[in-house]
Amino acid sequence: MKTIMYAVFGILLTNMALAADISGRVDVLEKGGQKPLKSFANAVVYLEGIQTPAPETPVTLNQKDKRFSPRLLVAIQGQEIAIPNADVLMHNAFSPHDAEPFDVGRYGKGKSESVRLQKIGAHRVYCNIHQQMIADIFIVPNQYFTVTDEDGHFVIQNVPDGEYTVKVWHIYEGEAQDVAKIAGQNVELNFSVVSQKKVRDFMNHANKEGQSYPSGSSSYSSSSSDGGSSY
Repeated sequence: MKTIMYAVFGILLTNMALAADISGRVDVLEKGGQKPLKSFANAVVYLEGIQTPAPETPVTLNQKDKRFSPRLLVAIQGQEIAIPNADVLMHNAFSPHDAEPFDVGRYGKGKSESVRLQKIGAHRVYCNIHQQMIADIFIVPNQYFTVTDEDGHFVIQNVPDGEYTVKVWHIYEGEAQDVAKIAGQNVELNFSVVSQKKVRDFMNHANKEGQSYPSGSSSYSSSSSDGGSSY
């Protein structure tokens, strides 16, 4: 009996040693790299070098108060992405992505459409009716990802032993990467990314027909600051 107990205990210890956490911080600098943003939120940190299946549970990109929420939505390759409308107004979410564009059409309150995306990386999403509605759906290859908090902290939990490329992408299009070798012990990595765009840069986009929006379709305020990471 003792022999069996020791064997089971050994297996448990081995299994515990086969996974560890990758944690750290992402600092996000303004375009030009001179000053940090006021918030380091909205950076996705994910692993390359492992594949996991898409979960059956969908993720949701909400449309409410003429905004997409969350500003950054992360989904696994092939996972269902629901896009419900909670406003009394009509909305029409679309993405002009070069390789995998989509257009869910126009619909009102209580209605929802969904998409499934395969292309790894950022898929910018707009509303064809309200110019200020902007979001990013970021597609990752596996379940090992997270999004930074306001202070830039992140933790990816229970990563199996192995060597991985750890990639970072922020909604202002700053990027970074490093290599993590997991061998039963936690790993800490820190990143600094430089924004490639400012808030105002995102407002200069066309509708799904490639045309300018009508006057008054955007409620973007000139008081918005590039120091944050949402709009």
